[in-house]
Amino acid sequence: MNEYFVTKSIATYLKEKDWDVVSVNAPFSGRAIWIKPRDAFRGKGALIPDIIAVKDKRLLIVECAAPYKYHDELKLCMYRTDRYIGTLYELFKFDFGPAPITAIGIPASDMERVRDKTFVVFGVTPNCVIVEAPSELVDDFQ
Repeated sequence: MNEYFVTKSIATYLKEKDWDVVSVNAPFSGRAIWIKPRDAFRGKGALIPDIIAVKDKRLLIVECAAPYKYHDELKLCMYRTDRYIGTLYELFKFDFGPAPITAIGIPASDMERVRDKTFVVFGVTPNCVIVEAPSELVDDFQ
């Protein structure tokens, strides 16, 4: 299983759950949105999420990896900082709350390795996507 398969599987899953997938950073997608920090010069420090999706004024940012990489957890934490939240508000022009929903997409066999329990975790198998989410977010992914 590779990152492309994980990304594609999660994007498809989100569409089936009525999320509007507005950006996919996969080879040849041509739909990736760059999130630039407010204090950056040109593109320095820009982050490119693997998936950005919107549903009912909820903003979801997903980083995908196969296999799991702790670096992706650290990257997801950056989207919750003032340095990037202002840019997200400017790009999406709606109040999505104090921070976006952040999620990691990985092979299902790696799900136990995720350290930050505030993330939504998408575990991908060849046949389905398994979702673990904090209790307040479970309904968003049913």
